[in-house]
Amino acid sequence: MKKHSYSVQNLNYMSQIACEYTIGEISHQLGGQIPWRTLIEITSKSKSHEEMLFYIKES
Repeated sequence: MKKHSYSVQNLNYMSQIACEYTIGEISHQLGGQIPWRTLIEITSKSKSHEEMLFYIKES
């Protein structure tokens, strides 16, 4: 059985994304189509929530 382990940094990213986006935004906007690294970049470099949603919609 393969164990999954997450780095502390990835757990921090997951926490940041969970705090930043609502479930509706994640399921409707992201839909599993945006790569994880792209989502991290958008979230960490955007200055506002509206800017994040703009770049997510454009991705």
